[in-house]
Amino acid sequence: MMFPNPPVQALSLLNFLGSLCFTIGSYAAFLEVINLNLDLTLEEDILILEKKLGAVRHPPQSWRKIKTFAWQPQRLDYLSALIQLIGAGLFNINCFFAMNQGWSWELDDVLIWFPSALASLHFCLASYLAAVEVFHGYWAWRWRELEWWLVLLNLFGSVGFLSGSLFGFLGQGPFICCQEWGTNFSFLWGSVLFLGGSYLMIPEMLQD
Repeated sequence: MMFPNPPVQALSLLNFLGSLCFTIGSYAAFLEVINLNLDLTLEEDILILEKKLGAVRHPPQSWRKIKTFAWQPQRLDYLSALIQLIGAGLFNINCFFAMNQGWSWELDDVLIWFPSALASLHFCLASYLAAVEVFHGYWAWRWRELEWWLVLLNLFGSVGFLSGSLFGFLGQGPFICCQEWGTNFSFLWGSVLFLGGSYLMIPEMLQD
């Protein structure tokens, strides 16, 4: 055992609550993407109306309709946000079932580690699409730019979660190998990198 008598139930509940917060954050990022040009579009519409009708009263902020969903697959940032949101939903599934410690190893793999691995693949793909948007290509070396570090931390954080999920399959069943250490340390460094990426969003927002 890595730690003697760990509070498994409490940790599982904390993980599930954290996954819910992550999903809320992913949906907020999705909303930001699909409403990115909302103000600009409204201003353009007002200018067109002013040319045709004369003075037009600008609508108050409270009247402006916020889109809750949109289908914009031609945009790279939209695909990244949507895939991230789907991955967050899948991660909720495995964190929910992980609160029950009585599953057989087969059910553990199906209900916990398979959704976790699938969610992590979504995170990796979403992070790479975000990186491609920043790189303006498959790869670019821009270590002086804040946004470059942000997408890079998120990308490698996603790889950490994928690694931890894959180690999860090795805890029980026909092939057992270093599951506890592999899973815990992979999720640890993945979480630290995600935290770093989340922190960099603050100065990036202030720059804008």
